[in-house]
Amino acid sequence: MCPASNPPARTPTRSASVRVLDNLLSNAVKYNRPRGRVSVATSVGDQWALIAVQDSGVGLNEEDLGSVFQRYYRGAAVRDSTVTGNGLGLAISRDIVRRHGGDITVSSVLGVGSTFSVTLPARRPGAAPS
Repeated sequence: MCPASNPPARTPTRSASVRVLDNLLSNAVKYNRPRGRVSVATSVGDQWALIAVQDSGVGLNEEDLGSVFQRYYRGAAVRDSTVTGNGLGLAISRDIVRRHGGDITVSSVLGVGSTFSVTLPARRPGAAPS
């Protein structure tokens, strides 16, 4: 039996994958500037698949970078704005990705934008390489 902190990797369901991607794209649009840019890049290697969502939005400061995946956390740049949210989307997305053997990370520059990268196993656990 695996410890609760490290459950076995599962194959992502379509609905789970869509939920994560929907959250990242929604955030990229919601926290962007007028006429801002959102891009999505994907790549698949032998072991890992990567989805990166990049925006030209408000970006995150150093404090936000360390806390953005915590439940109910909202970044400093949006707390006093009219942008609504409850601070759960990224925490839930990270939980989903980690349950499927992957991870989600962020890189950001305040005032320039952010890139959220999702890495997942490229094949189902136990599947033989092709």
